[in-house]
Amino acid sequence: MTCIDDSKMLQFIALGGGNFSTNIDNPLQEQYILQQAVNIKPSICFIATASEDNERYIKDFYKVFSIKKCKPTHITISDMNEKCLNSIIEKQDILYIGDGNLNFMINIWRKFKMEEKLKEAYHKGKIIVGAGTSAIYLFEEGVWKDESLVYKISAGLGLIKGVLCPYYNDEESKQALFKLISNGRISSGLAVDDGAVVHFKNGELAKCVVSKINSSAYSLSTDIKFTKEHMEVVMLG
Repeated sequence: MTCIDDSKMLQFIALGGGNFSTNIDNPLQEQYILQQAVNIKPSICFIATASEDNERYIKDFYKVFSIKKCKPTHITISDMNEKCLNSIIEKQDILYIGDGNLNFMINIWRKFKMEEKLKEAYHKGKIIVGAGTSAIYLFEEGVWKDESLVYKISAGLGLIKGVLCPYYNDEESKQALFKLISNGRISSGLAVDDGAVVHFKNGELAKCVVSKINSSAYSLSTDIKFTKEHMEVVMLG
């Protein structure tokens, strides 16, 4: 059973793309994430399951966060036993879920009850960050390209209502989303560009920030006819 602490603010930050800042000297998205924690020097844990613990991805995480005022660590698949997971997660202020193969991540997580641990961490007030494809897993549903290069809708944990489509600035992703909408598979949701961040507090969209010029996020609806509303965004930096 998931324990819920009503005194904690529930925060989820979804990144429209999966890579870390290209400007290592000024990682804007990463700085924004750290600023949301209560602790001045927050503990942040990178979970790279979706990338099958890709070494380069993990090294990039440390390259970016080691220069910031925080305590970075990471969880690998080999760490996924109950005692180790509980010990690491309990010490974190922020859990950062990396981009990659969503199906692979889900299959691994279910073996070790990681989904339940993530829900519990979220309800205890730990900030959850999802990058790119992995961001959709906190939503009810999400649009992503699987290992067969086929766009599909996958069910998520449902902590955030609606549908998320990351990498919306990619023309292929955009066309796939429109096709799903025209086929009646999606009635509403959010589309987020690489370089854009949507920040939810207590399940409600609180803010959208961007680290790249021309990046944005959009609210999609087909209540009467299809509409795409450009969300108000704040430029970081």
